[in-house]
Formats: sequence, structure tokens, C-alpha cells
Amino acid sequence: MYTQQETETLLLQLASIPAPSGQEDRRVAFIKAWLERIGCENVCVDDAKNVIYTYHPELPGPVDLFCAHTDVVFGDVDELPMTISADTLTGPGCGDDTASLVLMLLALRELRESGIVPKNPMVFVANSCEEGLGNLKGSKQLVATYQGRLHSFTSFDAHWGQVVDTAVGSERYLITCRTAGGHSYRDYGARNAIVDMATLITLLAGQATPDDFTTCNVGTISGGTTVNSIPSECSITYEYRATSKESMAVMRQQLENLIAECAEQGLRFTVEPIGSRPTGRVESEQQQLLVALAERVIRHNGGYPVRCVGSNDCNVPLSAGIPSVCLGIYEGTGSHTRQETVKLSSLKAGFKATLEYLKQIAQGALDW
Repeated sequence: MYTQQETETLLLQLASIPAPSGQEDRRVAFIKAWLERIGCENVCVDDAKNVIYTYHPELPGPVDLFCAHTDVVFGDVDELPMTISADTLTGPGCGDDTASLVLMLLALRELRESGIVPKNPMVFVANSCEEGLGNLKGSKQLVATYQGRLHSFTSFDAHWGQVVDTAVGSERYLITCRTAGGHSYRDYGARNAIVDMATLITLLAGQATPDDFTTCNVGTISGGTTVNSIPSECSITYEYRATSKESMAVMRQQLENLIAECAEQGLRFTVEPIGSRPTGRVESEQQQLLVALAERVIRHNGGYPVRCVGSNDCNVPLSAGIPSVCLGIYEGTGSHTRQETVKLSSLKAGFKATLEYLKQIAQGALDW
């Protein structure tokens, strides 16, 4: 049975635990212990640090998989600061995706206590490495583990009412320029790595994208040592995003062309891939049923569903043609900032929508 106090307490406990991508170990231990405490048997942690529990594993047939990610975008290794004021919890990572994870866990407990025997095994995962350069490691591991057995894939990871059914893919690079450098006065006129990089940045920022759903960004820049030294090295991180493989290919080719154009001017760069997320969209009757169910439970619980494109754990199964949806189940603001908020009074509706969604799938709403 849902109680506001228990939900807020669990959210505060879990949100305080640091969990940079790839370093989710403390949250993994907390969640595994919590699941075992409520009676879940055979909880396991795979090589990607996914915490996995299967409800009715003895059932034959394909599995319906539900996940919410444990990692946050912040690199803190000490306790994350959280504050509660009136109806608001504020703190880095309290919403994305900790609030969703808490609601999924509590809905799972309620589902177990209901005694419903599902049509198919239901796999619940607190998964790793969704954020940034985690590169969806947890999701990729899950799709590989259950290859050929995935009936549907649901990620709880968005704001209330958002229904994401189209995956925004991305490719990310570390681009580095190296020169001889030198003394700012004595070697004046020598090639400057930062200046050379500025030329490339200007070209990247000025390029045309193939459509309105394609973007590009220079996210970080580093280089140089002192104000009186000509820098010998400069690096940037660069990404482009798109909703189609064709647009991704155009951006990849444009990057290669700009690097070659710079080389003709004597500017040399090394380009190292550091991240990749696939794009995808499933056009099938099964996908339509899954999305319709997600929208229906939002409406039943007072919300207004909004179809969105996005980048989340569903990118991987969508790219593989598996019916998948990312569903938003809490109200909040400021994702990926240290002032992120969760509207605490929204959690009850999110819990009810999540439980209804799970029960309907358990009872055969996706019977194809």
C-alpha cells in the first residue's frame, strides 16, 4: 500500500547515495538489499552492474522488461546533498532517475503483494550507465542477455506524462590538436593548438544539419598551460544527435570532410570516438499497443500524455526493433543540474500510473 512518508523516505535515502556512471556500486548494494528485504528471491547483479529481479521466472515464453537507471550525471563520490522544503525535494539527481526508480520499486512490491500471476515473466532492473559516457552500457547488456526473448521494454525515465517512442541517437568524439608550442614572446608565430582548434570549432558550429531533428554541439574544451606559453595541445568533446540513421551518416561524413578541409590548411587533428547511442523507431502494431497503454495510464491518473523523442535506455531495444517506450512518472524541474527538483505530491499519481501499467501488462494487455 502506498504511503507518502515511506516514498519520501526511500527517495531521500536513495538520492543521497552518489552514483556516477560506472560507479553505481553503493546504490546497487542498497537496492539489492531492499529487494531481498521485501522477499524477492534470486536477485542478481550482472557484469554491467544491473540489479535484476524476475517476477515469476518459471513461466515460459518471452519477457516484459522494466527498468529505471541508478546512475546520475554528477561525479560526486560523497553523499549528495538533498533538501526538502514544503512540497519540493531539491538536490543533484533526485529526479533523473532516482524518483522513477523509487516508484518502480514500490510498484513492484505492490504487484508482488497482489498475487497476480503474469502472462509472461516480468524482469525488473535497476540499470547502470544510462547517463553521458556511460553509453547505455546497462541497457546494451540487458538486450544482449535477453536476446530473442524480449516481448516489450519499458524505461521509467522522464517527467510526468512524457511518452518517448523515438530514439535520438548520438555519436561523440574527443578531438585533439597537437603542435610544437613554445614561448609566447620568443616563439611568436608558432602554431597555436588553441587557435587551430578555434578554426575547427567555428566550422563545426557553422555547418548545416540535414533536418530539424539533427543537432551538434561542442561540449568541453581544454588545453594550454600558462598565459605566456603557446599551447601545444587542445582538446574538445563533440557530439551530433539525430533521429535517423541517414542523418547520423550525413553528420559523420560532414565531420570527416571538415577534418580533411582543415588538413589542407595544415591543421592536424586526431579524432577518437568516445560514445555512441543508436537511433531507432519501431513501426508496428505491437509498438502502437505499448504506447497506447502508456498514454492510457497517464490519462487515468489525471495526466496529459505527450509524445516525445529522446535519448534513454530505450534507444538500444528500439534500434533492434523491440517494442519499447520510455514513460515519465514524476513532476520535476532542472534535470542534470544541482538544483534539480521533484514535486513530492506528484509521486502518488506516478505510483498509481506505474502500478496500473504493470498490472495491465501482467494481465495480458500486450497479448500479441
